[in-house]
Amino acid sequence: MTRPSKQARHLKKAREIEAQKLNAKKDDKKRKVNEIIDEMDESKLDNTLNLITNLMESSKERINLISSVQQLSEEEIPAADHLIKTMCGPNESKLISPYLQNKAYE
Repeated sequence: MTRPSKQARHLKKAREIEAQKLNAKKDDKKRKVNEIIDEMDESKLDNTLNLITNLMESSKERINLISSVQQLSEEEIPAADHLIKTMCGPNESKLISPYLQNKAYE
C-alpha cells in the first residue's frame, strides 16, 4: 500500500482543522444560546418557543419583517411603534409613509 503524497496529507489535515474550527464556532453559538435561555423567565421562553414554532410556517416576508424589527436601534423603536399604532382611516393596517400616517392621525 502506497503512502499518500505530502500534498494529500496536507490537504487532509487542513480539512480536519477547518472542521474543528467550524465545530468550535457551532459549540460557541450553542453555549451563547444556552446562556440566554437560562436567563429567560417562563413567559419569554413561551414566546420564544411560539416564535420558533411559527417561524417554520411563516412566509419569507414575515421573517424578514421580524428580523428588521429586531435589528432596530433603541432610538428607532419608538418611531416604529408609533408608526404601527397610528395607522387609521382608509389606510388602516397598511404600511405607508410616516408622514401620511401622522396626517391621518391628526
